[in-house]
Formats: sequence, C-alpha cells, structure tokens
Amino acid sequence: AELCGVAAAGLVANEASLLRIKAWGVDLAGAQLDDVELVGADLRGAILDNAQANRARLEGVDLKLARLEAASLRGAVLRGADLRRAQAARAVLIHADLSGADLRGTLLRGADLRATRLTDVRLEGANLSGVRITRRQLERLRGDAIVTVASA
Repeated sequence: AELCGVAAAGLVANEASLLRIKAWGVDLAGAQLDDVELVGADLRGAILDNAQANRARLEGVDLKLARLEAASLRGAVLRGADLRRAQAARAVLIHADLSGADLRGTLLRGADLRATRLTDVRLEGANLSGVRITRRQLERLRGDAIVTVASA
C-alpha cells in the first residue's frame, strides 16, 4: 500500500497492521496508533508530532527526517529503525527498544528515554540535551552525541 503525502492528522488506527507500507511525508500528527504494526514501513519525512504509538511494532521502519515531537512511543519496538536526522524533541520512549537503531543527527532534546533499550544504537551527531535517562544507560552509550541529562 502507498499513502505518500496523505494528510491523516488525528487518525485513529489502533492495532492496525500496515507492514512495509510506503507513506513518505504522511501527516499523522496527533494520530492514535497504539499497538499498530508497521514493520519495515517507509515513513521518511512523516509528521508524527503528538502521535500516540505506544507498544507499536516498528522494527526496521525508515523514519529519516520524520517529525516525532512530543510523540508517545512507550514500550514501542524500533529495533533496527532508521531515525537519522529525525526531530523527536520531548518524545516519550520509556521502555521502548531502540536496539540497533540509527539515530545519527537526530534531535532528541528533552526526550524521556528511561528504561529504553539502547544496545548498539548509532548516535553520532545526535542531540540528547536534557534527555531523561538513567546513569546506567548513559554509561553504556557510544558515539559522539551531545548529551546533557535532565534530573529524573
């Protein structure tokens, strides 16, 4: 399926399964996508500001240049996702799995990453200013990300 450039702000699609969908630049601001399955989807440049995608399955999703400002991705699985140069300030990723994700150049200022799995994440050039993260997670991070931590 293809939804490139579609305006679907406020969409309610909880528990939907849209595997490998192509939706470049789709506007899903404020969408309700809890428990959605978007494995392998191409969402380059998508707008997901204030979207709710809690417990979503997003393995291998392409979110390059996407906007996820203040999005809620609690417990979401983003293993191997490509989030290069995405804008995810104030995003909530508590208990999410970002193992193997590419976050190079991503803006995560003020994001909540507590209890987020960050194994083998690429962070070169990422901005993690004011992120909420545990000391243990911080010690395990690699790369030349800009990191300042907000008090938990």
